[in-house]
Amino acid sequence: MSAYRYFTPFFFKVILILTLLPMFGSAMAQEERRLVILNAYNEGAPWAQDIITPIMQEISRRENFRAAEVVHLNSTLIHNATDYNNMSDGVFHRYSDAHPDYVVLVGNFAFTLRDRIVREWGDVPMLLISQSDLYGPQDFYYTDTDSIDDSVAYPLLPLETLRNDYNFTIVMVPNLYEQTIDMMAYMFPEMNKLVFIADALYINRYLSGCIRKYLGERYPSLEYEWLVGNQANGEKLQRYLNDADYNTGLLLSTWFFERMTVHGYPQLIAGEARTISGVHRPVFGLREPYFRYGITGGYFPSPDMLHAYIQKGLHDLISDKDMRKVPFLYVDKAFPMIDYEQLTRDGISVDACPPGTVFLNRPKTAWELYRVHIIAIMVILIAVITVAVIIALFQRRKIAFLSAHNRLVNNMPIGYTQATVVYGGEGIIDRLEYHGGNETFCRLVKGKDLPIDSDEHFEDDFLPRLSESLRGGERDMVFPYHFTVPDTYYEFIMYVDEAESRNPVREINIFVVDTTAKSRTDRQLRELVRKLDMTLDVARIIPWRWDLKKHEIACEIQRVAKHDGFEKGMPSRQDLKVMHEDVYFSMIHPEDLERVVDTHHQLTVGTIRTASLEYRLLYGKGGEETEEWIEVSAMVTEYDEDNMPSVLIGSMLVITERKRQEAMLIDARERALESDKLKMAFLANMSHEIRTPLNAIVGFSNLLCRTDDAEKRERFVNIIETNNQLLLKLIGDVLDVAKVESNTLDFNIRPTDLNQLLIKVDDMMKLKIPAGVVLNHVFDAPQAVIETDSNRLSQVLINLLNNAVKFTPKGCITFGYELREDNVYFYVRDTGIGIPEEDLDKVFTRFTKLNNFVQGNGLGLSISKSIVEKLGGEIGVESAGRGKGTLFWFTLPVKPMISGRHLGGGCDLN
Repeated sequence: MSAYRYFTPFFFKVILILTLLPMFGSAMAQEERRLVILNAYNEGAPWAQDIITPIMQEISRRENFRAAEVVHLNSTLIHNATDYNNMSDGVFHRYSDAHPDYVVLVGNFAFTLRDRIVREWGDVPMLLISQSDLYGPQDFYYTDTDSIDDSVAYPLLPLETLRNDYNFTIVMVPNLYEQTIDMMAYMFPEMNKLVFIADALYINRYLSGCIRKYLGERYPSLEYEWLVGNQANGEKLQRYLNDADYNTGLLLSTWFFERMTVHGYPQLIAGEARTISGVHRPVFGLREPYFRYGITGGYFPSPDMLHAYIQKGLHDLISDKDMRKVPFLYVDKAFPMIDYEQLTRDGISVDACPPGTVFLNRPKTAWELYRVHIIAIMVILIAVITVAVIIALFQRRKIAFLSAHNRLVNNMPIGYTQATVVYGGEGIIDRLEYHGGNETFCRLVKGKDLPIDSDEHFEDDFLPRLSESLRGGERDMVFPYHFTVPDTYYEFIMYVDEAESRNPVREINIFVVDTTAKSRTDRQLRELVRKLDMTLDVARIIPWRWDLKKHEIACEIQRVAKHDGFEKGMPSRQDLKVMHEDVYFSMIHPEDLERVVDTHHQLTVGTIRTASLEYRLLYGKGGEETEEWIEVSAMVTEYDEDNMPSVLIGSMLVITERKRQEAMLIDARERALESDKLKMAFLANMSHEIRTPLNAIVGFSNLLCRTDDAEKRERFVNIIETNNQLLLKLIGDVLDVAKVESNTLDFNIRPTDLNQLLIKVDDMMKLKIPAGVVLNHVFDAPQAVIETDSNRLSQVLINLLNNAVKFTPKGCITFGYELREDNVYFYVRDTGIGIPEEDLDKVFTRFTKLNNFVQGNGLGLSISKSIVEKLGGEIGVESAGRGKGTLFWFTLPVKPMISGRHLGGGCDLN
């Protein structure tokens, strides 16, 4: 015993260190929420695993959670306070640096750590899964193998009294020993002894006392024995298991006991309890998972309710609820359970089981095996009977229907008869022989309105037309006829039954309708419509009808098609066009849509009764969109039962031409006003541009007369000469502008050598180039001759170069051309001050000034643009921004008469 006492503390430390060591590696992982399961039992206890495994699986599916950690406390090995303290120290040493966020306690023994949990880990929420809602002192939970006295009374108190002291709730799974004993007594009335097979664990010591007391009260004649789990009782258990005397009842709780290993350390073993599955006698248990060990049955709490309550409690736990306020959950649903295979193996009848017993592993009955087939056969039988009844009812109704049909045919106001078709030669109908007929038909014949040989009174082509229709497979034909004497109109509707649809047709049905009143009314109506059509055509008005309930608009499409502009937009093969109002709204010009919708709303809600609007419709066909102006008048004509408008009628008049003429008048007036403004602005700019060089000429001429200094006189003369040239160019530009405006700008198209032209322009511009600026010209070919006006081309290049010189204080200017496939590309590139992107569109405007410190553009660029466009080309400007130079270019749509590729030099724009 002393050796055992020496090894026990050391053994517990080694076990705990080995159990907890694999968990240290995970402590370095990403910080996540942690749940720890403290299992009071050993790792091999099946009932504990049935609780722990679902919890671990649920936590593994949760985000932001580490894998649940399990610590098996092995309460069977806790014999005294020293063992208990060693176990407790090992647990809390493991989590000294990483406290769990949630704790699940499996078994009441694990709840004895509650005070240290609060002290070490704080007010951590706890879920207790236990077989009892009572708790006792710490020594109540020690496994005492030296004494198996179950009569010692410990003070046990309800766990409810601890609700306010600890943050926990409980899922209670009771040990139903009383119900299980009653079940055994029911199945084996001759039972005279009960053997309680259980180890020395605290719960079994407590249960043994409870069982002894219950037997004394309920079954006083029943002998009781507590067979404690240890190595010495192993052989005795084997004798009980092999004994075929069913009068001795065996009730299993847990059977684990210590045995020293060859290394001198204690270990837990299940021993002989695992042999239950191989014996041939009934063994009952207090824990449902022992069905795996081969027990016959017992009275157990519902496994489904247990797992549901565990999941609910776990959800409340990890949802950070205050567990003090979560109600205790009691698994109160239970029932007897029997392993059918074990029962039949032991030769026990199913009838011996108590009512409501749930059988496990029971073979399926014929109903369970063939339930689908039986149901299918029953459904088929019911269906056959139902069909037979329906057929009988249908036949009865058919007879009644045919009787009613005969009465209807005889009494209907339409004449009806049948006729036999008599054919002549070549399949042409010779005559019709009538037989039978309703009262209306007979009355018409007797009244001489219809002679019996009425086909003789039709037009001559009646029978040939009828023959052709029958040969063409037509089944219904209508032949209207006017009998002059008396003045009556009839319609003969001839119908061929599907059963008679053979060639040639022998029998036809004939219906005779008196349409005299209708025909006369139609004739009057056609005359009225003809007059109305004439009126609408003259007025060019299109009538329409708008059904506000169906949201549909109807109009005469052929009348619409008569108006110019509508034929493309609204084609139709029918006389009436019906469209949904959403389609119509989609055709309205977006700028007019809101106004039209608002007026439509006022009409539909009854705010106004009439309205008149002018707006535009858009028609698209073949990728083109046509715009038409219309004038629409509308009026509410019908109301529904709620006195709300239900129908609008109105007219539509195409006013596109009128609007076009109005727009032309407005545009002419606007252009006249704009022209007047432009002329005033042009005169104002010209006054300023001409006054500037004139002032310089006049001023410096006066100074020239008053000074004798030769140097000053020379400078004044140069200034006067410069302004003379500027004034002369300005006057020339004004004359060119006048020619452009009056379309009298003359062009002399002749062969032009581009290389010679660029050399001449280069020679002219070199005299104007300031110091610090390099002028380059570039040929794209050694020889290039095109058909164009050389003077106008030179004028454009000089204007662009003058502009480049003006805005390039230093750097280089390059001009030249490129021969392209369908045009000649000319360019002038400088490294000057550049042009901001937002000002590029203003460059070709007259008298544009983009820099306050440099003279404006004047008329040169505007004239150049006009010349290039008159020659059929395009002109443009590009610049990367201020300080990054400018590129002016223009193209002429001509092909060179003579060309040859050549690369020239130039300067970098940057």
